Amino acid sequence: MGCAEVGSATWLMFATKMGMPVSTTQTIVGALVGVGFATNAGVTWGWESGYVSQIAASWVIAPLIACAFSAMLFGTVKYAVLEREDSFKRGMRLISWYFAATGAILALFGVFVGVLVFSYIFFMPYLERKLVKKDARLRIWRIPLGPLLKRENPPLYFAGKADGEYVKNYYADAYGEVRAQGQELRQRNNGDSEKHPQNVDDIQKTSPGSSKDGEDQKRSNAGSQLSKKRMHLEPHERFIGPVKELSWANPKKFWGYFKFGLLQGVTRDVITHDSDKLRDIHACANRYDVRIEHMWTYRQVVSAMMMSIAHGSNDVANAVGPWSAVYRTHIMRALGNKITQMSPTRGFATELGAAITVLLASRLGLPVSTTQCLTGALIGTALMNYDLKAVNWAQLGFIFMGWVVTLPASGLIAGILCVMALNTPHF
Repeated sequence: MGCAEVGSATWLMFATKMGMPVSTTQTIVGALVGVGFATNAGVTWGWESGYVSQIAASWVIAPLIACAFSAMLFGTVKYAVLEREDSFKRGMRLISWYFAATGAILALFGVFVGVLVFSYIFFMPYLERKLVKKDARLRIWRIPLGPLLKRENPPLYFAGKADGEYVKNYYADAYGEVRAQGQELRQRNNGDSEKHPQNVDDIQKTSPGSSKDGEDQKRSNAGSQLSKKRMHLEPHERFIGPVKELSWANPKKFWGYFKFGLLQGVTRDVITHDSDKLRDIHACANRYDVRIEHMWTYRQVVSAMMMSIAHGSNDVANAVGPWSAVYRTHIMRALGNKITQMSPTRGFATELGAAITVLLASRLGLPVSTTQCLTGALIGTALMNYDLKAVNWAQLGFIFMGWVVTLPASGLIAGILCVMALNTPHF
């Protein structure tokens, strides 16, 4: 078992560093197969329950099931909210029901009414004040104020800046304008951005009292585009840069390097990119009102909780392990915008679809991988754009290659270690 554990851990660290989201379960199975060959033990290859052939079948079965679930979930959001002419009003009406449905699935349909009432009392006043009244001072920790937020001057604690952006632009490209070989970004209603604003600037532009001319708006957009590049500093700039010129006798320099070593894996930017190929792929995906996307960020937290429960104790242990702080960014990039354009509504459907697949598979005793379920769910969400160009098939091929190589690679490493251990001098 020691050789199997070392072999599987070695391959997992290498695959994670290379950005290949491979299955932990399949890695340890491959390592056990390698040890079995090294010790001349019997390895069962049949299709019966618990045999190795089921692993290969799961490469196709699990992603397809998750793909179907996530496509259906995103389809309900797309046609019930996002594609409607009054999409923002529809989102405000249905957001509590989506919250309740997610919570009901999470609790096996036991708390549907409770979550529904809770979301109407606390979340709806928060969303109305933040997205309808455009109050930039609100932060998520003020949700407990509930009905008090309906007042003209609510008692806000730890108030934010009143002149800041009240909602984030989830489609922002920090490295320049999105371009797709001269093809304009497809927007709803034939590009009617006034009815369906795509970012904060568009929303503010359509609001009463806006009188800026075209040149001022262009300069403002250019300035905001430049500032977006500096919104997220990489770990070296954040921790090493301020103390780089200090003497080694200064404690601040040691503290800066200490924070860099401890936090450099969890402070990297895994969202933005500087790739023309990815811009072309993202340009094929529809873009929706960022106010609706903001509403679904809270639903995404609940679906992520459900995904963690579905993962089980083994995957949760790996998620909080020490190596995740160093290498997790590679996996997040591989399963994020490198495959397709992601947003809160798409992330919600992806996480919930994968979680339902894993829970159903666990109930039926089917051997599936949560990593592969997430990948399949991501494909299902991307296909709802009805454009194959909206998916980075080269990246998916790289991921699938990692799945196929996992069994022989971890088995080879574990087998070699076992042979070396069995043939070392004995005293």
